[in-house]
Amino acid sequence: MSSNKAWIIGGPGTLLPPPLESFLSWSLCISCLSVSCYHYVRTNVVLPFYQRWKIHLRSLLLLKAKEEKEEFVYMPLTTHSRTELQRCTVEERLEQLILALCHYASSQNNDTQKVDTVNSKEETISRAIQTIESTTDATLVHLLRANDMCRRLASLALRSSSSSSSSSCAKQGIKQRLKKLYPQLLTLPPSPSSADTTNNNLTISLILPLYKESVEHVKSTLQHAYQHCTYPKRVEVILVDANHSPHKDNNTDSVYHSLVQDFTATSSTNNQTTCVWKDIKVCIYTKGGGRGPSLNYGATQSGGDIYTFCHSDTLLPHSWDVAIQTTLSSSPDMNSPTNNNCHEKEAMVVQQQQQQHRVNACAFHFGIGRISNTVIPGLSAVETTANLRSKWFVLPYGDQTLSLYSNVFTFLGGYPDQCLMEDYELVSLLRTRSSFLSSFSSKCHGNEKRDKMYKEELVLVPSADGRTNNNNNNSSSKSYKALCSPRRWSKFGVLYVTYMNSYFVNLYAKGLHSDDLYCLYYKCKEKPYRFDGDLSPWEVIMKDEIVNL
Repeated sequence: MSSNKAWIIGGPGTLLPPPLESFLSWSLCISCLSVSCYHYVRTNVVLPFYQRWKIHLRSLLLLKAKEEKEEFVYMPLTTHSRTELQRCTVEERLEQLILALCHYASSQNNDTQKVDTVNSKEETISRAIQTIESTTDATLVHLLRANDMCRRLASLALRSSSSSSSSSCAKQGIKQRLKKLYPQLLTLPPSPSSADTTNNNLTISLILPLYKESVEHVKSTLQHAYQHCTYPKRVEVILVDANHSPHKDNNTDSVYHSLVQDFTATSSTNNQTTCVWKDIKVCIYTKGGGRGPSLNYGATQSGGDIYTFCHSDTLLPHSWDVAIQTTLSSSPDMNSPTNNNCHEKEAMVVQQQQQQHRVNACAFHFGIGRISNTVIPGLSAVETTANLRSKWFVLPYGDQTLSLYSNVFTFLGGYPDQCLMEDYELVSLLRTRSSFLSSFSSKCHGNEKRDKMYKEELVLVPSADGRTNNNNNNSSSKSYKALCSPRRWSKFGVLYVTYMNSYFVNLYAKGLHSDDLYCLYYKCKEKPYRFDGDLSPWEVIMKDEIVNL
């Protein structure tokens, strides 16, 4: 995005009058919003309605076989990169899942061994199937919910396949058994707030990926976050330095280590140094692969109850830590301030409703910072349509600071292992769960009745502290937004940036691989460096411990 031709329609050297550029920006942003509307209606309204209608129709036409055959509606258990989806067929993923389940089921009996490659493939899988058949449903559910690799493989193996399946009856039996257990695998683990309605002890991990960012710029972002944080002693800051590779000699040193000292205060009484945050540390990531793997690595180095992923050029709003905690712990149907003051019986009712209807993630409203004495035509159009997209179509992007409970993030597989569009994939999974989960509600807890609906929701933070803003700010409406840096729009103009962003998102939605999108976006021929090739971390573990891909 560095072409000088872009300046003709935006940026410092634009040839368009500001009113015309503003009008064109509004027109383009509204058209992009209509495209988001199309994708949302197709994937989250039409498809769920079609799936439920198909189940209902078949149950009417096949009354005699209703008890013998249950209709299966697929929804991913975890996020997946495009490479993971394309590497192996559904049949191959099913075989890998059978071997993995056998491996970890045997480990409970202290019989952990790598899959025997001396015997033929069919004999090995046949023995693994026998082990799984002797395993109880409760044990299988526990393995699939507790083991990240097994859960990812189950999500890949139970996809629908257009090709005719050549699986044996035994393999199909395992597959049908997993389909019956599938609703129990979808329910998220309990949130840390379920045991403590006050949430006074929850901690937040603020994770920032850094790649060729200036130290002063990152310092300014952290200072703003600290000044607008209500309880900094409950926040740990994780700085993921992705500027390194295994081929460099200075992998133990980072230019961002000085920031640790900048946020460390020395007591005048005992001359001891204490961090103004709960903790701040720099984690050097050397395996490459782009922002998705960097964010996942930062999460593995974090110890907070809540993961908050913030871009290095994003300024957080007032009381952002309280806002995130309040939103995640509240039921979508209730106002959280009243929940904290309810009586004991009312608190029990609130907790029961939250278990059935919960927030799986939250994000701030979108805002763009302003440069003094500089007017960028069309910025209001970008802000307005981005917030409408987030509110109406449940599609916030990474620069709106996505936050999830740590166990929920891990359970859903984190960000997909890809260099671009990692936030798009994770948010797409979250909003898909919001649309589809009612289909599985009758099966989530055994034989419970269908009137107990389990539902999730991805929401925007309503305010910084759950109350109406009463700060004496001139721009109170912006105080609840995560402000993105205006540097791209000031350099290239709203028209160019908006068009290119929409163009790349549509290319990805049509099936373009993230690595190809990376080359197109940055105008390069080489794909991003990856230490493990195109294998995801969990596939590397599977290759080493269980079976070769």
